[in-house]
Amino acid sequence: MKNILTINPEIGGQPAKPEFIPDAPVRPQIPYEPEIVPETEPRPLTQPEEIPPRKEGRSTVASVSGLVRKPFNQAPSKTHQPSSYFAFLVLVMAMLSSCVKDHQIPAFQIEIQTLPFSPATQSTVFRMEASQLGDQPIIEHGVVFTAYFRGVGNHNQLPTISDNKVVFDKKLTLGTNEYSYMKDIIAGRTFFYYRAYAILGDNSVVYANRLSYTIE
Repeated sequence: MKNILTINPEIGGQPAKPEFIPDAPVRPQIPYEPEIVPETEPRPLTQPEEIPPRKEGRSTVASVSGLVRKPFNQAPSKTHQPSSYFAFLVLVMAMLSSCVKDHQIPAFQIEIQTLPFSPATQSTVFRMEASQLGDQPIIEHGVVFTAYFRGVGNHNQLPTISDNKVVFDKKLTLGTNEYSYMKDIIAGRTFFYYRAYAILGDNSVVYANRLSYTIE
């Protein structure tokens, strides 16, 4: 309690009786207790994953709002493993295939050439030359020809085995091969077209260059 001395001017400056004003009541202090906040699990750090920009006219615009957050510590998806394994298997097979093609031995083709001859009434010698025999067996070889009388048009200048054929009776060898035809090949005709040929083991036919001969 406090004593307050007041002076009343009406009484002649004499001090008045002291008034007693009671002190304000004191609040009791409440003990402080800190607030306990429960701990939360830390969230995984994330990084933005860019989405390919979309094309608008001639300019390319990348949307910032289209960024997708992907956790750093996220385990890789197992659904992509089979496709990756399949791609690796295809790559290995392609490499093996290319290696096999690189080591393939090229086919060895036969090469023949038609040599000139002079037709005769009793005996005509046909000639052909072989520079290489190839890797296939040779079933037959010789010379094919077409012959025409003077004044006849529409000459077939590329004879085949379906036309006249002179078959050589000896095995084809490297170098010059010849055969004597013991019949009259002229028979009054004037124009001759001929070329060497060879029939291989797979029934394919190889023709040499074509030559021609005219009887004056």
